[in-house]
Amino acid sequence: MPFTATVYQITHEDGFFVRGSTSNYKNRMKNHKQSLSDGNSDFQKYVREHGGWDKVKKEILKQWKCPDETSMFQEEGRYIDEIYEDPLCLNMKRAGITARSPVGKLYKLLIADKWEYYGRTRDDYHRFAAHKTASKTKTSELYKTIRDNGGWESVKTEIIREWECSELELKEAEDALIREKWENEFILNSIPASTTPEQNRELSNARVKKWMEAHPEEAKEQSRVRAAKWRELNPEKSKEVQARFREKRDSNPEMREKRIQYMKEYREKHRDEQNAKKREKRALAKEQTVS
Repeated sequence: MPFTATVYQITHEDGFFVRGSTSNYKNRMKNHKQSLSDGNSDFQKYVREHGGWDKVKKEILKQWKCPDETSMFQEEGRYIDEIYEDPLCLNMKRAGITARSPVGKLYKLLIADKWEYYGRTRDDYHRFAAHKTASKTKTSELYKTIRDNGGWESVKTEIIREWECSELELKEAEDALIREKWENEFILNSIPASTTPEQNRELSNARVKKWMEAHPEEAKEQSRVRAAKWRELNPEKSKEVQARFREKRDSNPEMREKRIQYMKEYREKHRDEQNAKKREKRALAKEQTVS
């Protein structure tokens, strides 16, 4: 349904300004005023730090009957493009691109010049703002890495590609990008986007294997702890598994030989420790006999 669209400009008395568009001019100005207290855009921070809302002038640049939001945003974009290079312009993006924009973007976050994260969006300004907010409290690997390396100030953002595309095309492009970067050990994406469950398992297993190869001692200890906990929680199943393993081992000469060799090496390596345990055991048995 057609509506009255407005392209406006808000100018601080120092000359710095911002342009935008709205379908409800009165409410939009009210929201601009209210958002000054905690907003983090360049314009909001500048006005807040230089006198507040009383120091700005509001101006309607164009008002017309508009068929849809896309047309309104495109018109806003043309007005912003006119002045985007002006050093007094405080718009943080060129066109009025929102989540409904036909333009899709692939982006990269570079944390502390080392770790990388890739994603997709149609509104990079709000997407990066959401990442910044999440980095303060959320516990995913991405946000913990950001906090551990100086917070959002350590993050560099980069738009890798932008083009008009469907949502499916955007997802597939993100998927291809993450797969291309997957071998990088510093990538923080959990799994490539748009993958099947089978692909997810394959990629996750590959990443776990890669980590285990890089941290053999830590991986061995984690495996030992998990196995001990499982045996404690599942005593009957543990006995069944051990019985099946012994049966398989005893019927396989090669496995039996490996077991004998392993036990021999183990006894040699822990001879002193085992002897000490035997002495303690004999001493305890002697004390019990005497008492």
